[in-house]
Amino acid sequence: MLGKSARESTIHAAQAAQSAQWARAGDELLDLGSRASTLSTIASIEAISAVVHIGHPAQPDPELERLLLTGDDALIITAAVHITPQWVLAARSESTSGTVLADEAGMRDCRTELRALGLVPQVVPTHMPMAERVAIAGPDDLLLVERAMIPVGYTEIALSSRLRDLSELWYGLLEASRGLPSFSDPAQIWLAFGPQEDHEGSLLSTLTVFADHSVDLQHLRSARAASGTHVFLSSFGIPSSTHLRGLLDTLEGRGIDYRILAVIPGTQHPHGPDAINPVWDNELYTRR
Repeated sequence: MLGKSARESTIHAAQAAQSAQWARAGDELLDLGSRASTLSTIASIEAISAVVHIGHPAQPDPELERLLLTGDDALIITAAVHITPQWVLAARSESTSGTVLADEAGMRDCRTELRALGLVPQVVPTHMPMAERVAIAGPDDLLLVERAMIPVGYTEIALSSRLRDLSELWYGLLEASRGLPSFSDPAQIWLAFGPQEDHEGSLLSTLTVFADHSVDLQHLRSARAASGTHVFLSSFGIPSSTHLRGLLDTLEGRGIDYRILAVIPGTQHPHGPDAINPVWDNELYTRR
């Protein structure tokens, strides 16, 4: 059985599941409630998994990282796939009020574009039926919907062309695993780790472990644990489970706690997060 969270787009989750062959065309995805409830269900019921939005294999979604780390230790992302988003802007006519009804998944995926268009979003729950959305929409309001969900009386408008350049969406397969998966080909790893004690230089000594194992951290984020120490969330590629086992053994030998959150086949994942163009000015702080 395969499910998804209530906040996730049914169209996109099904598209991802079929593209990755996690499900067949026509298979219905179970609604597993909130994201937290989805993770709890996967951990407690055998033979059920879920399609979840992951951000990108090399740069995980922060909320998903936290939910995985604070959830059952059997939870793990075991595969990932990217799809082309199907979001469009639909209206009763080309004359619009500037207000757009968008659900939670639509806001996550299109927030920047809606802002650039000067539209004012009215956010509705993803599980709200389309008939209810139409009922609360004003006569000149827009709807942000998947193309297949355009309701009767609405058509895709010209303004929708601005959504054609949306980034690909990455979805992962969330499962309950008992032990470290075995793999002989390169894979992307999400690893949370934290020294049992924080002290000056503790992070440097931890990062040395990764360098000694020829691991290039593509992603590193820190968070404060309830105990007061730091937790670090990372993503990196590694050649095989044997190499990963060696890294984990060294971390354990150094007294560093860890948790594997994802083992995603492959390390060349396209459509990564947008690159930034930093403006450096080292001289700024030395000017007189």
